[in-house]
Order: sequence, then structure tokens, then C-alpha cells
Amino acid sequence: PDADRCGMVVKVPENQRHLYEGRDWVLLPADDVWALVVWFRLYAEKKLHGEIIDADKKFITQSATTSDSIVKIAVKNGLGAVKTWVGFANLAAGTRMIWDKEDLPDLFEGRTSMEDPLCHPFVWEFEAMEGGGTGGRSFNLAAMEQSNGFSLLGGAPPDARSLGRDGHVRDKDGTFAAILVADMAAWAKANGTSLFELVDKHIYLDPDVGLFINLYEPDPMDGEYPGIQGDRKKKNILRRAMALFHMAKAGGLKIGPYDVVEARLYRTGKYDHVYPPTHDFQFPDEGLRFYFNKDRLSHVTVRPSGTGNALRLHVQLHADVDESNLIDGKAELRAAGQQVMDDVREKLGALRE
Repeated sequence: PDADRCGMVVKVPENQRHLYEGRDWVLLPADDVWALVVWFRLYAEKKLHGEIIDADKKFITQSATTSDSIVKIAVKNGLGAVKTWVGFANLAAGTRMIWDKEDLPDLFEGRTSMEDPLCHPFVWEFEAMEGGGTGGRSFNLAAMEQSNGFSLLGGAPPDARSLGRDGHVRDKDGTFAAILVADMAAWAKANGTSLFELVDKHIYLDPDVGLFINLYEPDPMDGEYPGIQGDRKKKNILRRAMALFHMAKAGGLKIGPYDVVEARLYRTGKYDHVYPPTHDFQFPDEGLRFYFNKDRLSHVTVRPSGTGNALRLHVQLHADVDESNLIDGKAELRAAGQQVMDDVREKLGALRE
């Protein structure tokens, strides 16, 4: 009754099973599930009312490691987007800034200026939120994380004891997410299609969105590095990541098949009491990101877990496709994404055990 995550297994069309080692059922990544949920809710509203009611008052909230496909869908439909650091506490805090009608800082990847030593404590960036919290947006259509967390936070609470108006819990809610997914699956079946095919048609083949391949791996693959030695191992891997960051700044770093064109260090200082900064190491609590193109849609992120001695590795790749090359595009991006994942692991000494 209190599940906080929702996972979805879907059937793969025969012509795409070669992408999944011949398997006919696969776990659909949360990045695709949430993109589809947002699309479906907006589609249903337009179908019912002929338009998205009060689109200029609505926004989504998601973490910086969740797929940009969702942001593109929201902005295309007139909604705003708040991107925060990882964790539902950050998603809720970012949403509350809008509810409280705060003047939003002009952030670029967590900073008001790239010379700032520290990032904003919980927000990464705002998109299509002109005028800040005073600009009229007030209703959260969805709050989402790559780690299968979803909720609907709704509008500003009427008082300190209440949840958001027309919203649900102010945290991950797997049960509620499962109800929304089941509704969507029933609609797909009634219309002679499937959830897998809906993702292809309404996300990847939308020219305003495009094909997004999002891959995730933890390190270690199961559990965490144990004890004091584990903490030391995590720090050593992060030191190697910092070395890659400086290499990227100097130019000439390549990860997998891609040249790194830009690198970012995300540090809020929230763990400085645990890892006091020194002249040669400052703990990157929200990670480091290596970009493969200037549009910031293809990248790899190395991030320490906020809950234990472990690392999180996130790859996002983007391409424009059409019906003639969708499947080939998937194959190429999935293969390239795995090359990136394998290479960054090797460079960090975070090999699968």
C-alpha cells in the first residue's frame, strides 16, 4: 500500500527484439514511462477539452539525471519545467518555490555564474518559467525521477497541513503511478496499440522531441562499497573523475566514440562536513557531467550516491530520426551508449565485478 516506485514490463514488437538479445518482454526505463505518462495526460486533456486547460499555469519537475525528452514534451505543449538535483526532497523544494511565488534565480546548470564556487542547494535549472514563480505558473502536473519515482504534486496547498490542490503525496508514490500506467495501457489496448509502440510514435518520432536513449548503471552493480575501505574507494573513483574533468577542460578527452566538448562540476557543499574540501579535492556531491555536443542533449554523468558508498553512472544520447531509420537509430545509439558506459567505467577503474 505504500510502494514508492513503479516499474513496467512491456512486450517488444518482433521487428525490434534483436535490440534486446531476442527477448520479447523488457523493463521499460522510467525515462520512457514518465515521458509517455506526461504525453498521455496532455493528449487526453486536449481530446476532452480541445486544448490543455491553463497550460500557462502548469509545469513539471524532474531531476537533472532524468531524460530531457520529458522537458521537450512539456515545453512543446506550453508547460514550464523545473529541473532539480536528485531526490524527491529536491523535487518538492523546487516545486514549493513556484507555489510560494518566489523570484526564481537565473540559473545555468545550477549556478547564476559559472564562476560561482557552489551550485544552488536544490535547483539545477528552469525552462520556460519566464517571470519565475511570480509568472503565473502554479500547478505541478508531474514530479519525476529516473529511479522510477513519480507523483503529482498539484497546486499550492491551502494551508501548512494540506497537500497540494488536486495533487497527491509530496513524495514518490508507486501505487498512484501504477494506476496512471494501467489507465494508459488500457487505452493503448483499446486503440489497437501498445505502450512500447506509443513511445516510438509519440516520443521518439515527434520531430520536436526525437530519439533519446538513456542508460543507467550503479557501481558496484549490487549494494555498495563496504565499510571504511568502501568510502575510500568511492573517493578514489571520484578523484579519477575529477582528473577526467580537468582533462576535458584542457581539451582532447574522448569517452567511447565521442569527443567531450564541455565538462561540468556540480557541487553544493552539502557534504563538506563529511568530506572537508582541500586544495586538491572538493567532493562533487551532485556529480560531474561530460557533454558530447553543444546542445547539451548527449552526455555522461558520474554521480556519488546520496544514500551510501556507491556511484551512479548515467548516459543520455539524442538523435533525430524518422520512420525509415528509427530502429537503426535505436541500435546505433544503444551501442554507442554502451561504449560510453564501458569506457567511463574503465577510465574510472569502476569495472563490473
